[in-house]
Amino acid sequence: MGDRHLTRSIGELNLETTADPSTGFDQNDQFEDASDDSWCDDGLLSETPDAELNREQKRRHDHFYTVSLLRDGISAGKEASAQVGFNIGFKQSAHDGYKWGIVRGITSAFASLADHSKERLVKKLEDREKFHTLYESAQEISADDVLQMYYNQLLRKSQPDRKPEGNVESASLAEEELECNKLVSLSNALTCLVSESSEIQLSK
Repeated sequence: MGDRHLTRSIGELNLETTADPSTGFDQNDQFEDASDDSWCDDGLLSETPDAELNREQKRRHDHFYTVSLLRDGISAGKEASAQVGFNIGFKQSAHDGYKWGIVRGITSAFASLADHSKERLVKKLEDREKFHTLYESAQEISADDVLQMYYNQLLRKSQPDRKPEGNVESASLAEEELECNKLVSLSNALTCLVSESSEIQLSK
């Protein structure tokens, strides 16, 4: 009797540890599936840093690409504006610059000649002295002075209705006007001297 009870207990114990047929898997399968799930989760986690790195690289690429395009556009705009300004300035100043170059060139060339060559080109001593005076006046004006004079001249043309306030400003404007007209005066004096009293030919 005792043996039958013992056998029944052992059988029940075996039944409890046996897999349930309705489930279709045992505990070992559960462990394996848990292992697989953990592996998949680890795979997703291992891919996350790469995805973030790719997104960061793309963001940086887009940022630098946009900045580069913007910088190139600004540079191109500056170059275009500078070219337009140069073209306008050249049209305004080329003729006046050419005339001033004639003054500097002719007076310097005449001053470097020997006395007998000067006498052959300009017959009168008084006229030769005028050439020398023009030469000294031209040499006193530097390239920077010429640019400043020309700038002041353009400024005065752009403000024709400007009126001085007080004696000090009136005297300053008069001196400024004299300086602005100095280049024109020297050019006119040379043209008159060459055409009336010398054998020098000016190209037109």
